[in-house]
Amino acid sequence: MSSINFVNATYQRYTQIANAKTTVGSTQSFITAKTNAANRKNSMANNEESAVENYKKRHPDSRHIVDSQVNAGKAVLERNGVSDVSREDMTMEEYKQFITNLMNSIPFDVTQSNNIEVWSISEEGWEQMKKDSDYEAWVLGYTSQNRAVRNPFAGLMGNMGSFCTEKFGASIDEHIGQGVPMTTNTNTSAKDKNKKSWWQERNERYEEMVEELTKAIQLRHQFLRSKMMEQYEMQGQGLGSFQITNPISVDNLKWKTSKALQSYNFL
Repeated sequence: MSSINFVNATYQRYTQIANAKTTVGSTQSFITAKTNAANRKNSMANNEESAVENYKKRHPDSRHIVDSQVNAGKAVLERNGVSDVSREDMTMEEYKQFITNLMNSIPFDVTQSNNIEVWSISEEGWEQMKKDSDYEAWVLGYTSQNRAVRNPFAGLMGNMGSFCTEKFGASIDEHIGQGVPMTTNTNTSAKDKNKKSWWQERNERYEEMVEELTKAIQLRHQFLRSKMMEQYEMQGQGLGSFQITNPISVDNLKWKTSKALQSYNFL
């Protein structure tokens, strides 16, 4: 055998061995993942009942809906290629990040594109999800189906989407979901439309203040004029025939002036 043929034969043999090792390693990893998933389910079966099975026993009429949600959650796992990932090897912080990434991968229907959703899971809920594969799938499946709902009122009557909160606990019964529409004020009442703005009210108060001050000044001038006439009469200046109309007292003048000045605080 020539040296060239010998090198080629050796390289082919090395490649076959390397490929065989890689195949065996991949198979072993796949088997390990399957085993971990099976152990996870067996652990729940031996130690305690799944939160999903517990709920279905107490609410048999909802069995079909719950099963649909669990299947939707499993579809989310398959879509992300993590159906057989072992949760037992994760720390709680790693698991929380793992689920958060899955939740963020679930899309919203186009009619919910303006929605703002805030979701949270209690510490007991995290513990239950980590050990209970069906409950984990239910949380993901509920979220998937809820975000896929089509909103027929999207964009109508000032509808700008909704602010939604989803709170998950350690069981299906503990789940609380709420939504508040976010709308524009396109349907305001006639009363609201006729309501004066702050600037309009301020200008009106200012005009009233000016009017009252003007009246007060006129009253003051009238009072001073009457006093002057009285002095002239007393001094015998020949103005005794002059008649002051609408005489005013000092007390009345003070009250009028004070009232006008009080309205000066219009800011």
